[in-house]
Amino acid sequence: MPSVLDLLVALNPWWSNKPFETGIRRENYFAKIQKYLKTNEIVVLTGVRRSGKTTLLFQIIDDLICNRQLDPRSILFVNCDEPEVTRLDNPLETLLETYRRDVYGGDAAYLILDEIQTIDGWERWVKSLYDRKQYSLILSGSTSYLLDSNLATLISGRYLPVHVYPLDFAEYAVFSGEELPHDPVTLTAAKYRFLNLLGEYLREGGFPQVVLGDETIRRDQSRHTTIVSSTVTSCGSTRCATRRRSAICSHTA
Repeated sequence: MPSVLDLLVALNPWWSNKPFETGIRRENYFAKIQKYLKTNEIVVLTGVRRSGKTTLLFQIIDDLICNRQLDPRSILFVNCDEPEVTRLDNPLETLLETYRRDVYGGDAAYLILDEIQTIDGWERWVKSLYDRKQYSLILSGSTSYLLDSNLATLISGRYLPVHVYPLDFAEYAVFSGEELPHDPVTLTAAKYRFLNLLGEYLREGGFPQVVLGDETIRRDQSRHTTIVSSTVTSCGSTRCATRRRSAICSHTA
């Protein structure tokens, strides 16, 4: 098992001036997060897995370094879903202690904690950090876990939520290398191309990795859609179709 410092260095390539993937920017979400960061409140990204939360976090990190000229080592990113992280005793305390001792001991650090709901007792730890006013905090996690946690009670009025959804059709077009024209004449001329694209969007859904060509996710998504569609088709009534669709989704969740 790597040392705690080795783990942190691997999770934060910008400390060593190494490149990292920032993907395609989703401007609406990006602008909202930037605005919220100016408030000094906790920024909380919620959404289903694979909706693009982690990529948004990396885009914010890139912006802090390249445009706001922050010291790269003043930004600590932790993927709390990493097995090496979850195996640590008191993982959040251990990681932060190592970071402050060996990487960055200055003021105004950014702590960015991805999929934080995997760490037991994280709510009180985050509340404690917030009360110190020493860090800018950005959290992300799956919607059901975060909204059902004690977060809202412990830091009521102190956090700003950003709900991240899968791509809408306009975003899907951009991720597919197209852009919806604003001019109605241009849109009309290209309507068949965009109708085909709309068909793909309805078949595949709006998960960014699917659009960008992750074949494993594409196959899983396609298989799930096929199962649901065939079941609905074989059922004669809308009520029956709804019951069967719910049963299948519950079984595959």
